[in-house]
Amino acid sequence: MISRNLKALLILLALVAAVHSPVVFGGRTLMAPLYQPHGAVDGWPYGYEGRIPVNTYGVDLATPAYYEWPVNKLVGDLLASGELPLWNPYQAAGTPLAADYSTRAFFPYQIIEDLSPWWLWDYFLLGRLVVAGFFTFLALELAGLGFTAAILGAAFYIFSGTFTWFVNLEQMANPAMTLPLLLYALERTARRGSAADTALAGAAVALTLLGGQPETALYVCLLGLCYYVFRCLGLCGGARELSAAALKGAVVFTAGLLLAAPLVIPFIEFVSLSHHLHHPGAGVGTQHIANLKTLFVALNPGATAIPADPKLLPGALARYGDTDFYFRIFATKGIWDYMGGYTGVVSVFLSLGGLAALALRRIGTGPGREEGAGDATASLLLFFLAFGAALLLKNFGVRPFVYLGELPFFDRAWSPRWSAPAWVFPLSAAAACGYALLERRSAPGAEARAPLVVFAALAAAYVLFALPGAAMLVSTAERHFSPHAVPYAAPAMVLSHGAALLFALCALVATTVHARRGSGIEAVVVVALVELWWMAPRGYDHRWLYFKALLLVPGLGAAAALLLGRRRLAALLGCLAAAAFFLADAAAPRGMPSRYDPFSPPPYVELLKAAGPDYRAAGFHGALFPNHASALGVHDIHYINALLLPAYRDFRFERLQRPVEHEDRVSSALWFTGRPERSLRLHDEARREYFRVAAFDVEGEIVERLPYYSFLAVRHLVFPAGRELAAAAKGRELRLVYDGEVRVYENLTALPRAYVAYDFKLDGGAKDGGPREATVRYPRRGELPERRGDIEPASVTESGANSLTVEARAARAGLLVLSDTYYRGWRVEVDGEPAELVRVNGVVRGVEIGPGSHRVRFVYDPASFRLGAALMAAAAAAMAASILVERRRSLPGETF
Repeated sequence: MISRNLKALLILLALVAAVHSPVVFGGRTLMAPLYQPHGAVDGWPYGYEGRIPVNTYGVDLATPAYYEWPVNKLVGDLLASGELPLWNPYQAAGTPLAADYSTRAFFPYQIIEDLSPWWLWDYFLLGRLVVAGFFTFLALELAGLGFTAAILGAAFYIFSGTFTWFVNLEQMANPAMTLPLLLYALERTARRGSAADTALAGAAVALTLLGGQPETALYVCLLGLCYYVFRCLGLCGGARELSAAALKGAVVFTAGLLLAAPLVIPFIEFVSLSHHLHHPGAGVGTQHIANLKTLFVALNPGATAIPADPKLLPGALARYGDTDFYFRIFATKGIWDYMGGYTGVVSVFLSLGGLAALALRRIGTGPGREEGAGDATASLLLFFLAFGAALLLKNFGVRPFVYLGELPFFDRAWSPRWSAPAWVFPLSAAAACGYALLERRSAPGAEARAPLVVFAALAAAYVLFALPGAAMLVSTAERHFSPHAVPYAAPAMVLSHGAALLFALCALVATTVHARRGSGIEAVVVVALVELWWMAPRGYDHRWLYFKALLLVPGLGAAAALLLGRRRLAALLGCLAAAAFFLADAAAPRGMPSRYDPFSPPPYVELLKAAGPDYRAAGFHGALFPNHASALGVHDIHYINALLLPAYRDFRFERLQRPVEHEDRVSSALWFTGRPERSLRLHDEARREYFRVAAFDVEGEIVERLPYYSFLAVRHLVFPAGRELAAAAKGRELRLVYDGEVRVYENLTALPRAYVAYDFKLDGGAKDGGPREATVRYPRRGELPERRGDIEPASVTESGANSLTVEARAARAGLLVLSDTYYRGWRVEVDGEPAELVRVNGVVRGVEIGPGSHRVRFVYDPASFRLGAALMAAAAAAMAASILVERRRSLPGETF
């Protein structure tokens, strides 16, 4: 006999393989870099000739799913070489790596993924679904739900928007994966409270915090805390037991925080020293969606699966060549981005159906059930539905729920996207509870009308609110969409809304038949799976969206066969639906890209690396796009970050770019890409703020600001093939040295990354406990380094992530300048002796040296990380000791 847990695991593996069969069996990919046209070259990874998706996916410039993937490769390379991923030397002239939090550098699952070859990364993405689904099953079954209900709840969660539209947004997917583990461990702690259970719960909290997205982790921990309190109130028999449970809960969350300290403490330090968008009182925590009609996107997100269209957000999108593919500047992919995901109409139907049945007070227990089972499931339904609804209402700005965003920490968390797992999981679990409640009743009664009431309410809402707007947009599509997007309006809106109502109707039929004859409720599971498959994005063109609708026939046919008791026919039709989908996807001209190395190095990279660690490069117009230099091992000045050192931000705006009227220097400061778009912050006549993106002359700006690029040792400028620089600069300062898949210009005026400056000023002492400040002269127009008499080049002989060595020779006392960003945690040694690190020109590092030859070593050794590691070790030792003591006490004959 196969154990229940193994059976559940096999079922979840089969479901993931079926829904994602193109990835599992067909060589398609979910990797984010294959969904945008920028990378090492402009136009997908070098050498890629596979299928290109229609741009209805959620991957854009401002989405970490895109810009964090190159950092995955860097973290894996560093770990494989034996280095800790504390510092990234390849972007923004150097920036903290692990402390940037979203890099997920210390999350164990991510570490294994980053160390793995690229062709396994898709399977790690899908592995998160299996892990999340399995622990969802364990948590729900331990809480009292039956096998089928627990499996259904797991399916709702792992095929929700969190794990479909955001499956490659790993910083969200990681804490979403650990959420079910956390609830499972907290359930065990509330029930038994052994040292092992407490340790498991603490480890789950730590994994949540290490996952990569602090806002998601915050809301997941809130859900865990509320769930633990809820379960303790229901399971504990008196004040003494409640006090003990409260103490164990405090231990759990404290231990989790300490175990995650190597990331949390450096992150807190970096936040306090960096530029970011989440300051207290800035209104981030209370941002919400103004239009309640967007709630329908949680039921059928496919209704907004229309290619990115510049007319929908004037000036905010840039056309990619002459194709129908648009490069996304902002997250304009659909309303689900502002809601954090979806669960589908069947899950809502089951949740509300169970709630309506409870309201009719007619829920009983079926044969062989415990008398209290129905009450326990009902309380779970009410808790999960209340928590999920509360977060959803907060996202719509409904009082008093929106006031959660004014509390400490929550005032920094943008919940419409990042709280997704914390409300998608409760709604998935509530649907499982609703299914369990509807399943238990086998005789007709007043509660049998509950599904009909819910369906009528859903249908009325669609007819009154969703369908009129959809019909208007479809009938006037030419006025609202660009020509290439018009054909998508009808299949996206009409088919999605129609399919949602069809799924709800099928669920109604199944639950009604079950209420009358006591069988057939399993058909709801099939309908739910078909819907979740239907809603998953595929990147098809409009013709294939119509064809995809035909694949509903065998899927819903399987549900009908199951309703009629024809299990073998249902299985056959289910297999037919899976096979038809796989074959149809393989034949689709547009859709999920083919699996390919997203960081396949083009030939020009060898030219850049030949310059060694003494010089940097910079890419423009989509070539050598941030943060791809990190994956390629090339030093770059560009970046896309969540946290940014203010000094480097100021240097960028004051030195590397022309000043622009109305430029948004708050949000756009976090990405410096070399593309021509600049974000403007404007006001209309009512003084309401809005954004617009305008294009500027990148090439002219480079020529004008070239001395400052030279100061940062930018020797090579990379452009897409065919792009020309200003004629006035060529020959004198810039020359073309490579013309192939890209064009590379050499900057003849670039200073080396390290040099000795003799003409400098150094302040007399540190100010306010900060570093000493030094000033050196910037290069002048057209000035070649070898003609400057006030500097002497030095060589970077050893270059790693957290340390580098410079060999320098000075004719007299001078200042060794290293054009890497200055940051707390770096220290310097000259000839093996500690020396004082100074900040040069407000942005880079330097150290005084005397005449003669010197070996200067820079080391990144932050005290914040050392403190975090010590706290983690102490917490782990204390947890291990408590488990050991408890086990020894439990041995017969032992006394203490």
